[in-house]
Amino acid sequence: YRAETTYRQDRHTLTLAAQQQYNPDLLEGETPAWRTVQRLPEFKWVVSNWGLNSLPLGTEVILGHYGERPSTVTMNRAFGQLTLGRRSWRPAERTTVDYQGLLGGALYGDGQRQAWTFARLGLNQRLTDRLQFSSTYSRRDVWGHSPFRFDAQRPQEDLGLRLSYSAPALRASLNTNYNFLTERFSVLTLSTSWRPNSAWNLSLSAAFDLNSMELTRVVPMVEYKKDQFDLRLAVRYHPTDQVLERLDARFTLPVGTTWLVSYDSIYEPLKQAFSKGSVSITKDLHCRELRLSYDHVGKSVALQYTIKAFPTLPIGWDSQGGLSLFDLEDVADLVGVEE
Repeated sequence: YRAETTYRQDRHTLTLAAQQQYNPDLLEGETPAWRTVQRLPEFKWVVSNWGLNSLPLGTEVILGHYGERPSTVTMNRAFGQLTLGRRSWRPAERTTVDYQGLLGGALYGDGQRQAWTFARLGLNQRLTDRLQFSSTYSRRDVWGHSPFRFDAQRPQEDLGLRLSYSAPALRASLNTNYNFLTERFSVLTLSTSWRPNSAWNLSLSAAFDLNSMELTRVVPMVEYKKDQFDLRLAVRYHPTDQVLERLDARFTLPVGTTWLVSYDSIYEPLKQAFSKGSVSITKDLHCRELRLSYDHVGKSVALQYTIKAFPTLPIGWDSQGGLSLFDLEDVADLVGVEE
């Protein structure tokens, strides 16, 4: 349940909210993985801009009583934050430097407190008209601790690197991230896409582990789409282990002018089994649509009737799930009737 009222005046926004979430089914497990935050109540005051042309400063102050599950921590909390909005500087025609930052702190009912600063500095260098290099340095310093989990700040210091190429028919990018705290790189990812014409698209993705110096994944993909015909094929291969991990296939084939046959599947060679596989036959009835589907993995049959004026509100039947009708809340909103 959430109740909220908001008042806005110029650069000021005042919000009073109360929120509580309760689900008895989630309480049955011994160590629930879910997390909820109760706000009973919460008052927020936001100033979007102080009106200083040279410094786009904003503030946010939040006072509230919170209860967190499954940690079961319940207490008052006062939060404040000063934000410097994103600013850009161009020292050269092809070079752009942008920066932003914030200073925040919180006090808690049990006497604990935490404070933090965060800064982000970005460099964008256009090497040629089609080749671009960008890097982003981010750092967060934290003092103190929070008794809650939802607002606990963690130290951060990393550098993101990205090299991209863009042309009318070809796009490619190469990016990674270095964590100064763990002294490790994230996966170096290569993504390429070549579109020789409006129907074909050939792409290749690869992942290289800079820490172990291993090529861990290669994913080639072929896409062809023209009118109602749609074909997509992809393979995921592990070069180091020389293992074919996954095959994806999807196609839609028109039969006549009003019929469509489609198939969507995922095959895992290591398990020698499909993790996904369904075939569908669709009949176009002008402003309506009738679809019959068979899932050969779940061994289920589904029938769906859709009025195209309400694309998110189909009537359907599934051999496992049974009959499903319009979602009553969506219908009430649509026709303007309160339940």
